[in-house]
Amino acid sequence: MQAGQAKAGPGTLPGMDGTLRDDKTLPRFFPADRRISLVTHACGASGERPLRPEEDRLLSPRAAEKRRVEFSLGRAAAHDAIAGLLGASPHPIGKGENGEPLWPEGLVGSITHSAGTAMAAVGRRTDTGGIGIDLESLPMRAGRDLSRRVCTPGEMAWVMEAADAPEARLRVRMLFSAKESVYKALFPSGRTFLGFQDVELLWQPERRCFRGRLLRPAGPSYPCGHLFDVGCRKTRDFVFTFLCLPPWGV
Repeated sequence: MQAGQAKAGPGTLPGMDGTLRDDKTLPRFFPADRRISLVTHACGASGERPLRPEEDRLLSPRAAEKRRVEFSLGRAAAHDAIAGLLGASPHPIGKGENGEPLWPEGLVGSITHSAGTAMAAVGRRTDTGGIGIDLESLPMRAGRDLSRRVCTPGEMAWVMEAADAPEARLRVRMLFSAKESVYKALFPSGRTFLGFQDVELLWQPERRCFRGRLLRPAGPSYPCGHLFDVGCRKTRDFVFTFLCLPPWGV
């Protein structure tokens, strides 16, 4: 893989591809697709919102306070995203046996949280076959063990082309986050577990996204070799990745 060459701009890491520029804030709308409702909640920004009883029972009584806060933030963001799409969110959001959120009939979505911030994105099944979002806090550490687990040989070559260690760590974090988004978008349709090595990503700096390719099938609608784009944005505090699949059959 070839990394784009660009001078670092304000707010970028030294040597970092300048096209992955800092956005001042997390996006208010799902990038490039306003059919998707996107909501962000930060801990303490708008007061704590209690979980609905059905959702509170999804947490273990021994859940740590951090886990409880993140779960509550995520569910609050999800309900607000549904309300932004439909005008109200009367139904609880359950949890599947693999930990995935269970959305009301006719909807698909994704929840992510990191460092006291949660995001949720929701769309209608008629508009999208799946949504994946992931938020990873900065600064971050990405050791050699993580890079070996996350990266294919081609992706590792891109990481090793980085100008310095901070940029290399950022690239590993970008890949990690993007693959989390891919899994979240694809899992609900085929119920197929994808490992980090089951997807290969190629960074396209001019488009600020990864071009992704499946290295194994992810259900009948997504065969081996299926191509897709995973967007990537960097703020001062986070790496944010996102994937919106077209409706099934399109």
